[in-house]
Amino acid sequence: MNIKPSTTTRFIDKLESRGLVERKVKGKLSYLYPTQNGTDMKSDIAECWGNLYKRYSKILGVKEGIKLTYTINKASELLEKDLN
Repeated sequence: MNIKPSTTTRFIDKLESRGLVERKVKGKLSYLYPTQNGTDMKSDIAECWGNLYKRYSKILGVKEGIKLTYTINKASELLEKDLN
C-alpha cells in the first residue's frame, strides 16, 4: 500500500483507541497485537469479505469473481513475501 507513515499512525491510533489492537514498542519497532475485542470481530470481517465477493461476482459473473479473488490473494502473498 502506498500510504504515508503519518496516515498509518493515525489509523493504528484509531484502532488502539477503539480497543481493537494493543501496541507494544521495543526500541524503534512497534508491534501490534489484536485485543480480545479485535479477535471477536473476526467472524464479522469474514462475513464482510463474503458479501464483497458476492457483490462483485454478481456484477462480473461467478467465474470472473473467482479469478479476481485468486488474483487478489496471489498479489497479497507476493507483497507479503516482499516485505519479509
